[in-house]
This record gives sequence, C-alpha cells and structure tokens, in this order.
Amino acid sequence: MQASHTVEFTQQELDSQLAKLAGQAAAIEQKIDQAEAAEHQAQNLLEQMRKQTYDQPSPASLQRLETARIEVDAAASRLNSLRLMRYGVTLSQQAWQQRFRSMQARDSHTLQQTTAQIEDTLERIAEWRSAIQADSDRTRANLALLGTQVAEWQPEMGDRQLVERQIQAYQRRDALLRQNHDQIEQIAGMLHNWQQVNRVTNQDVSWTDRLRGAAVASTQALAAVWQFEVITVDDTLMVEGREIAGKRSVTLGKLVQVLLILVLGLWLTGRVSAFARRWLLARYTGEESAALLWLRLSSIGMAIGLVVLALITAHIPLTAFAFLGGALALGLGFGAQNLLNNFISGVILLVEKPIKPGDIVEVDGIRGRVYDIGSRCCQVQRFDGIDMLIPNSVFLEKTVTNWTLSDQLLRFTVNVGIAYGAPTETAIQLIREAVSGHPSVLKLPLPLVLLDEFGDSALQLRADYWLDLSLQDNSRQVASEIRLDIEKRFAEQGIAMPFPQRDVHLDSRDPIRVEMVAATQAAASPAAS
Repeated sequence: MQASHTVEFTQQELDSQLAKLAGQAAAIEQKIDQAEAAEHQAQNLLEQMRKQTYDQPSPASLQRLETARIEVDAAASRLNSLRLMRYGVTLSQQAWQQRFRSMQARDSHTLQQTTAQIEDTLERIAEWRSAIQADSDRTRANLALLGTQVAEWQPEMGDRQLVERQIQAYQRRDALLRQNHDQIEQIAGMLHNWQQVNRVTNQDVSWTDRLRGAAVASTQALAAVWQFEVITVDDTLMVEGREIAGKRSVTLGKLVQVLLILVLGLWLTGRVSAFARRWLLARYTGEESAALLWLRLSSIGMAIGLVVLALITAHIPLTAFAFLGGALALGLGFGAQNLLNNFISGVILLVEKPIKPGDIVEVDGIRGRVYDIGSRCCQVQRFDGIDMLIPNSVFLEKTVTNWTLSDQLLRFTVNVGIAYGAPTETAIQLIREAVSGHPSVLKLPLPLVLLDEFGDSALQLRADYWLDLSLQDNSRQVASEIRLDIEKRFAEQGIAMPFPQRDVHLDSRDPIRVEMVAATQAAASPAAS
C-alpha cells in the first residue's frame, strides 16, 4: 500500500511515452501503405492466373492459381495484422492517458472509472487474442501440412518451388501473427499492472478524496442525464449557400432550458398583462371589450414568440413540431376540446360584444353584473355578492338576457294598494310626486302612475320609473326609499293602505239563538271544564 505513494507519473513522462508511440504509429502507417500496394499487386496476379487457368486448365495452372490465392491471403493477413498493430498502438496511447489521469486525480471516482475502462479494454484484448490465436492455429496447421508435403515430395506432385512459395507466404503470415500476439501480451500485462496499482491506490484514498470522488461522480451523472437524447428530429442546415439535410438531437437538457424560459417568460408575461389590463381598462372606459380583445391577442402573440425564442435559444429546430403536431392535435381534439371551445367562444364574445364587462345579464336563472371575460369563463357577480364563473360557451349556446346591451337605462315598478273609497286621483298625484322627487329617478322618460287593477281588498296602483344603472346600481334601495316616501305622504293625507278583508255571510233562514252570559260565568266555565 505504501508503494502507491511512491509511484509518480509526470506530464513529461506521459509526453515521452506518447511521442514514442506516435513514432511507432507512423512507422506502421508506412508499412500499411506498402502492404496495401502488395495486396493490390497480388490481387492483380491472382486475376491473371484465373484467366489463364480458365483458358488453359491443367494441374500446373491450378497449382499456380492456388499459390497466387495463398499469397493474396497472406498479403491480406499482413495488412490486417499491421492494422491491428496500429490499433494496438492506439490502445496503448489511451491506456497511458488513463494512467496519467488516475495518477493525477487521486480521487475514488476517477480511480474506479479508470479501472472500469481498463477492464473494458482487457475484454476487447481477450477477444482480439482469441481471433489471432485461431488464425495462428490455422496458419501453423497449413505450414505443417505443406512441410510434410515437401518432406515427402515426388516429381509427379508438380512444381516444388510453388509449394515453397506457399510455405514462405504462410511463414510471413505466422511471423506477423506472432508480433500481434506479443503486442497484445505487452498491452495486457501493462493494463493488469495498472489495474492492480489502481485498486491498491483506491484503498488508500482519504475520506476527503472519496467525497470529492462522489461529487465528481454526481456531476458526471447529472451531465449524462442532461445530455440524454429524448428524440431526434430532421433539420436542414445552410452551408456555403447549400441546404444540407441532417438530424439534430433533442436532449433532456434542452427541454429543461425550454421549460425554464417558458416558465420565466410566462411569469413576466402575466405581470405585464396584469399591468396592461389595469391601464387599458382605466384609459378606455366604455371600450372594455376592445381593450380585452387587444390584450388577449397580444398575450397569444407573446406566448407564440416566447415558444419560438425558447426553441431557438435551446437550439431545437422548429421542425420538432412536425413530430409533436399529431400528438398535440390529438390532445386538443379529445382532452382539451372544452378548453379550446371556451377559448374561441371568449374571443367571439370580445369581437361581437353581445356582452361586455359592466353589463347586467341573466342566464340559466343567474342574474348579475359581468365583471370579466376570461379565456375560459366569464365572472358574473350576483346582486347578493356571490361571484359565478360561467363558461364562455354558455353565452353562445343558450338564451341570454342582457339588460344593458344597448344602454344602461332600465325601467322599474313600485306597486301600491289603497282602500276602496279613498281619493284615487289624490293618491296617484302623491305617488307621482314621491317618484319624481327621488334624485336617482330620471326625468326623461317621465315616471308614469296608473290604476293597474281592482283588487279583492284594494285598488292596485302602479308606478313605473327609469334609472340609469351607470349612475345608480342599487335599484332595490331606490324602490325602498320611494315606498317610504309614499307611505309618509299617504299618512299625511289620511289615505289608508288596507290589509286583506273577508265578508262573512250567515244563513238566516232559521232563527238564530242569542244568549247573554255573565262575565264571571264565562270565566269560570273554562276552568270547570
């Protein structure tokens, strides 16, 4: 465990190792170029031999064709081995870099991550070793077979030089496979050594480094979640004046950015809309519907602009809506159809103005004053102070009575009964004076007092008068004050307001018995009973 502290690996040492490996890679690249040329030449020779064998088939031509084929395989195997060597150099470069990172980090997460990468590299090396071993076994089997054939050579077997060329091809192939095997063993031994050092070093990591490693692991996990690809959409890019079609990924991080921009933007939009609403309603009195319509359209425009801004900021192409359009339309068609219906109904109410804020309406037995026409419903305050939220579509689908559609003038009625025999003309005049004298009653149209009907117990008089609800919105208080004034005037003139009376008729066909009873006897009779 103490040895782990003494191991040092500096940047200069890393650069030296990488430079050495880079030189090896350059040398291998030159050999790869030569091997590609040799393979191409062997391929051409094989094609010529095939044509000759096809034109003049013979045992000798067949032997030459087989030799050419073996040489092509050997050239291809040499090229493949050199490429594997180059891949081995790349693995070595990666391993040295991982080693340097683990030596510099000294935290548990980096050490564990490096150990996992080493294990993954060792698994790939094991697969590489198995493939090379299988190829080497086949090559050696062919060499043994050809060696036996040469040892027992007979003149009738053909051209011995061709067989020797085959042996040489297989020997070159076997030599390269041995180099691949040696390179694999060297890299595997180095990785096993570093893996053991990492494990020992990881056991000696302090609690501070472990906490730092946990923080690094959490950061990387969050970064992986942030870069998680949700969908991929088609996009068109302009490069040097040409359109290039490609795909752009929509990650979870981009969606979070869009949501944050939308939440913040909608909050700011709501604050601006609330301020604009108060300012518009105060400035454009009497044009509340137009102000609300302008505000509604502006809010929709700001919402659309906010969505576009969020997508552009997060680098999400607008073509993403082509993927989400079907799902959005389906959701609006089924789940949100009522919301969409009420939203469109609200826009129609603001455009056509069948009702507007301040109107007194009656719908479904609810009577009150309209205070607001929202996106989904209208706020109607009843005269008892209760606020009712009525969906916008109700005002278009059902019969609605708007008492103040054309103006704010409404007619009200007060009914008064006087006794039979009272001076009717005088009572009518007193009622007219009481109604006309109230300051809230309009002079035009003039108040009208009529003898409405002959009731059972009284003469029914009716007084009709008009109020401007924009000036006086409490019609019940006005009616009460008028009734009090009428009562006062009737009392001064001695005009009675009768209560209900009934006539009792007795059947007088038979004699009616009348008996006088003393008061003391009448009082004692109930007690005795």
